Amino acid sequence: MKLRSFEDMDAKPIVAGAGLTKTMAPRIDTTATEEPLPRVKADVRDFYRNVIAVIAGKAEPEIQNTEVMRVMKLMEACILSNNTSQVIQFE
Repeated sequence: MKLRSFEDMDAKPIVAGAGLTKTMAPRIDTTATEEPLPRVKADVRDFYRNVIAVIAGKAEPEIQNTEVMRVMKLMEACILSNNTSQVIQFE
């Protein structure tokens, strides 16, 4: 769902278990439009083909260790945030 304009950002509050909230409030048709998601052509086997090529010394990894580490730090921050009920800065 896409907002029609910046002015239409605000949603009408709804009553939830803990009282009024806008977090899960549905948008009305006049403030948002639905658009199809683009189809992405992908083959999950490409990852494994890259791993084999890297092991054979014929290619560079398409996913860098720094990217993997960033995701792992994010996941650890999410777990810590859940356990402590606090916002955790991971970068």
